[in-house]
Amino acid sequence: MISPVQGTKILTAVSVVSPQCSFTAGSAGTLLKFSAPFVGFESQVANSESILMYPNPVKDLCTIKLEGIAVEGISVHIYNLLGQDVMKVENIGNNTVNLDLTGLESGLYFYSIENRNHVLMTSKFVKE
Repeated sequence: MISPVQGTKILTAVSVVSPQCSFTAGSAGTLLKFSAPFVGFESQVANSESILMYPNPVKDLCTIKLEGIAVEGISVHIYNLLGQDVMKVENIGNNTVNLDLTGLESGLYFYSIENRNHVLMTSKFVKE
């Protein structure tokens, strides 16, 4: 076990109850409730039927379809659980984007569909 620096409090657990609510317990018994996912992404959806990502879970290749959305200036960002931007596709140019995720390790990821720094949607997927 790694010992924290004197006076530093560490997190001992994260429990996600739903996409809208999660709890974190600290080493001193502090309990924090978050009304957004614990990595800081707020779930935003332009229209639940206008942006589709499949399959989920993903093995190596996935498709993102944008229906009824102007694709000019649209970019796709993929973040790991630490919030690091691990993949970015800018100016996608059409309504269907095929992503090769073979370089990503297995785990939970978040993706964001953005239009010139405005987030249209954030969601999550599992990489097998």
